[in-house]
Amino acid sequence: ELHTTIGHTRNGLKEHEEKITIPDIILNLNNTLMNVKWKINPVANWNFTVGFQGMYQDNQNGVNAVEILIPNSQTLDAGIYGLTRYTKNKWRFLLGARADIRMIETEALNDNNQFDGYNFSTGFARISEKSTTRFNISSGFRAPNTTELLADGVHHDSFRYEKGRSSLVS
Repeated sequence: ELHTTIGHTRNGLKEHEEKITIPDIILNLNNTLMNVKWKINPVANWNFTVGFQGMYQDNQNGVNAVEILIPNSQTLDAGIYGLTRYTKNKWRFLLGARADIRMIETEALNDNNQFDGYNFSTGFARISEKSTTRFNISSGFRAPNTTELLADGVHHDSFRYEKGRSSLVS
């Protein structure tokens, strides 16, 4: 089986504060996503899944914007993964691995614009009619987003000032 998902969203934010005819914040966000997954069962009891996930995000402030919440930026995410599952009677065994990279291009970030991560997962389950017992060990990774790195301004919805830290690491 081959599963493919491709999507695009466009978000145009305009926030008016004191002047109702001229927006203070003009922010345009374009986001393109792709997910490709291939499932195969070459031998009885064995299932394999390999896949790719990607995202390209373009964040641009309007030329007439009075306030800048976060600077103009482009973000590229790419991840590949593999999952192996073996089933025998009431037992299921699972092994997975994933590698991710996030690159953020903006004038506000000099050297710290690439974030890499590797994850694994392994486990087993015993499934019966009345109960399921599972054991799993895994790692986790999350790259910082542009707001966590670059924010510098008042967040009006929550009445607080947000200050990003460009030295964050995964």
